[in-house]
Amino acid sequence: MDARRPDDLRLGTWSARLLNGAAVVISLWAALSPELSRPALLATALLPVAALALVARFRGIVSINTSKLNPRPHVAVALFFPSCVMALRALDVEVVDLRRLFLIGVPIGILPAVVGVWIDPTVRWRWLAAALLGAWNLGYGVGGASLANSLLDSSVPTSYRAEIVDKRISGRRRPARHLVLAPWGPVKEREEVRVRKRLFDQVAEHDFVDVSLHEGALGARWCHVEPIEPAP
Repeated sequence: MDARRPDDLRLGTWSARLLNGAAVVISLWAALSPELSRPALLATALLPVAALALVARFRGIVSINTSKLNPRPHVAVALFFPSCVMALRALDVEVVDLRRLFLIGVPIGILPAVVGVWIDPTVRWRWLAAALLGAWNLGYGVGGASLANSLLDSSVPTSYRAEIVDKRISGRRRPARHLVLAPWGPVKEREEVRVRKRLFDQVAEHDFVDVSLHEGALGARWCHVEPIEPAP
């Protein structure tokens, strides 16, 4: 490890531990909340920024790398947990304009990897680690863009009716429930959407559901599905 003043080493070590601990708490908050809030999204999004700022501030002391050969304190938890959370929560958002979302989200995900390679010498010369860092952060970029696109959206949605042509459940440990919808509005082919258990249990094949199409805060249209309320 580079020779540094003891107070820098001590402060860098405790700062990394504090940030990783905060990352665990914030990530659990964002992952387990029934509805992801704007404060939870913002706090999760800021974790990798804080992690990279800490590595830059204590360059040579705090590292991204968690290898056994690297004795430095690290911020891997604060850098990697948000990617998992963003990707997980983004599964709840049905994006219609996926191409636009990826055009926005991929650069956002790659940017932390580029900055990390630049400021952390333990990653700079390990191209596999740098590539994995970039790939892992795609969950942060694309997932975060999807969540921001929906949570920050203030547009007035357009309502469509769509017929349910099929239902299915995938996964065992964490079952995901899907409805297959007939073409509706701008969607010209059958589309599979992920829905909550309440709605899945409430509807049957050949029922109709209400699909609300939003413009998206980032310009990527997204939709959510609700049962059609019976007429009074």
